[in-house]
Amino acid sequence: MSEIVVALIPIERGPVLLRQRRSPQHFAHMEHSGIERQAPPFTHGLAKLYSRKARRRAGRVSLMELLGRPHKKFRSVHIAGTNGKGSTAVFLSSILQAAGFRVGLYTSPHLVHFTERIRINNVQIAEERVVDLAQKVREACRLIEPDAGKDRFNPTFFEVTTAMAFAYFAEEGVDIAVIEVGMGGRLDSTNV
Repeated sequence: MSEIVVALIPIERGPVLLRQRRSPQHFAHMEHSGIERQAPPFTHGLAKLYSRKARRRAGRVSLMELLGRPHKKFRSVHIAGTNGKGSTAVFLSSILQAAGFRVGLYTSPHLVHFTERIRINNVQIAEERVVDLAQKVREACRLIEPDAGKDRFNPTFFEVTTAMAFAYFAEEGVDIAVIEVGMGGRLDSTNV
């Protein structure tokens, strides 16, 4: 088990919190070591997500269609820009929640735990739901090109987590979702 190192370093504008997180390589080795058979479903599912590498691009929209077009079942605010996207998303989510809306929030990256990325009314998604949604997305990916073998559609980590978030928000019936872009631009996974 990897330890998390936390250090506060004073600088002119206040302390900075540094964290050492598990890298994708930490999880990738689990794929071939037999560890996944012993790991709980959530840990195993994260190992699978972190080990994803895009081999071929298919339309992310077709993945959303196979999931029932979850992004069309709630209103959303798409936060983009150079700096402050995460803070702006959290502020807006809090404001909308205070106004009485049921608010989904999708941000990245997470600081400590994967479930921080997907929240409703500031409550993180349960690990069991992450496992269920990851399985649902995996099955949808297989439906896109079931006989393509090695060349079949293989979405990136961010595409999978975005699809999971949108499906979760749709299933839970949020009034509105605040979505932070990934890299941004027209090809960003959040731009469907």
